[in-house]
Amino acid sequence: MAERKQSVQEEQIIGTEQEQRKKAPFFAIVGAPAVGKTALLDLMTTSLGIQPVQEKFAGNKELVKFYTSGRPQEHSFKAQMFFLGLTIAQTRSYREVLLRQAIVQDQGMEGNMVIADTQHKLGDMTDIEFSMYTESFNLIVGAQGFPKPDIYIALTAEYEIIKQRIIDRGREMELQMMQSHPNYFPSLVENFDNWLREKTRRAPVIVIDTGKVDICEEDKRDFLVKEICDWSTYYLTSPNQLGGKSQDGTSFILPDFALHPRLFYRSKSYSIDKQRKQL
Repeated sequence: MAERKQSVQEEQIIGTEQEQRKKAPFFAIVGAPAVGKTALLDLMTTSLGIQPVQEKFAGNKELVKFYTSGRPQEHSFKAQMFFLGLTIAQTRSYREVLLRQAIVQDQGMEGNMVIADTQHKLGDMTDIEFSMYTESFNLIVGAQGFPKPDIYIALTAEYEIIKQRIIDRGREMELQMMQSHPNYFPSLVENFDNWLREKTRRAPVIVIDTGKVDICEEDKRDFLVKEICDWSTYYLTSPNQLGGKSQDGTSFILPDFALHPRLFYRSKSYSIDKQRKQL
């Protein structure tokens, strides 16, 4: 009897541990400025009910100075460290959310690293500053228990398209940067493309060329939702991909669209696979 009681208790403990090790999928949107990240965040939030986590750049005074002072090298490091600190604060909130529902983050953490790397390559961040930033970034992202994206959604577009969008949305600080440092935005676009080429070899990435499929166009939105649902379902459930588990072995709490994949299909009108082969 005592042995049976102990066995039941052990089964209960194992069941509790398994239940605690469940989490919902974590999506990260990554891309250059004006590529359509906020529009996609809104679309995924309203259409799929995924909890949004948006970068609060408006509170970063150093970022404004980086864009407008004419001396970006004096503000690059401080602006990027602000975002790093903000990420720590945000993580405390969405770690709990992931125990119940999926979240989508804009901009993904690795996007911030791409931006810092670009500023370093352009000479706006010194070698010492970039080394300090990289070390801090790796300590945070590599910490045990720090949530890591399960699926990346990478948005791309030709620079001329992005340039026109920056002009059209008319943010004064971006227009000033475009005028005073014309290489900055083209360098960002190029560096994000380089990141994407490397990332698609190592992790699940959904690639969307927003120059071909404009997220803001009403007739494209249903298609994009289907495309994201379809590829997400494939990545989350396929034994050759994530197979229902995150990198640390945690079992996924699958979103509704992944539980009912028959509702969605892969459209033949816009092939993400074809886009991948071109990268």
